[in-house]
Amino acid sequence: MNMHRSALVVCALALAPAAFAAQLVVPRDFPTIQAAVDAATPGSTILIKPGTYTEELVIDKNLSFKPLHSFGRGVTIRSPAKLTPFAVVHPSERELVAIVRIGKGARVSFSDLTVAGPIPCGPSASGMMVVGGGRLTLREVRVTAIRPTPNCPAEQSSGNAVRMGFPPNVEMQGEFGTTGSLDARNILVDGFFGDGILGLGFGEERAEVRVVESVVSGGPSRPGLFQAGIIVVANMRAVLRDNAVGPVYCTHELCGADLGPDEFQAVAIGSDSLTGTDHVVANNFLFGTDIGIWPSGGLTGISHNFIATSMFGMVLMDGDYVTDHNIIVSGEAGIVALATAVDTTVRSRSDFITRNVGEPTLEIEPLEFRATVVRTR
Repeated sequence: MNMHRSALVVCALALAPAAFAAQLVVPRDFPTIQAAVDAATPGSTILIKPGTYTEELVIDKNLSFKPLHSFGRGVTIRSPAKLTPFAVVHPSERELVAIVRIGKGARVSFSDLTVAGPIPCGPSASGMMVVGGGRLTLREVRVTAIRPTPNCPAEQSSGNAVRMGFPPNVEMQGEFGTTGSLDARNILVDGFFGDGILGLGFGEERAEVRVVESVVSGGPSRPGLFQAGIIVVANMRAVLRDNAVGPVYCTHELCGADLGPDEFQAVAIGSDSLTGTDHVVANNFLFGTDIGIWPSGGLTGISHNFIATSMFGMVLMDGDYVTDHNIIVSGEAGIVALATAVDTTVRSRSDFITRNVGEPTLEIEPLEFRATVVRTR
């Protein structure tokens, strides 16, 4: 009996270091969050005492990050004055940097904390960046002030709050193009310069951007902006529901109401060339922007959104679309079918459109392709 009990004690002692290593406390155990990341075993949880931590994080293993105390956030990861370049855009040779970067397929979660700028002037900077097939889960997180200080010239300014992947003209350690996934619930993304949430799916495997019950707001405005709330591109699945997106601004000298290639607009939700038909853009409140929804390539799950815009409610471009039960309050037109590369058909079912200076719907055919809007109740 005593020998059996002794064996249990030895076994418990052998397991104790592994159990302890699964939960690290900053700064009790390590002076910085990055030091805890470097020491942690995959699957560990890093608990952070309230305070502001001025550092950049590079994470390539499965980890969770939480405040030490569950009764409030109190934890801010703030950008240092300089961030380390990890990729470069060709042919401009502009470097990419990020306050928090997840890579190498890591599954990483953050809860109840803040990631904040301002960010450096010059490089293309993000608040949180996911590359290499990684997946980022955010719960009760704020990503804020991802923009340089006001004295940074517009041509050197950047700032995407949360970004997944980048296109083939971006090189990272000899590889071109990558992807990452996002699962976000009840987050606040505000005060960014460019895009609030940007998903670029240029990896071999399909990625996903899922944003629900969250707020994305670009302000405050400054000259030289091309802002968008949420953009999802290429080999990705988009699930965007129950969010508030706005205001987002277009203040560049090229901004205007012309939907051609020479003028630009601020967009609350945009997409391009998404694969599959299982996308959802539903129950969102989109406001304080030029265009509420502007996809390209076709989208069928646009429903029950409330859209209040200065120009166009939805610009549906180059594909087949089904929209239903959206409420659109817009300045120029509620629904625009825009055919630039293929015939475009929009089937509008029980959409309510009001307060237009022109017609509720427009069909724009700049080339030889047909644009059609079919409204039914």
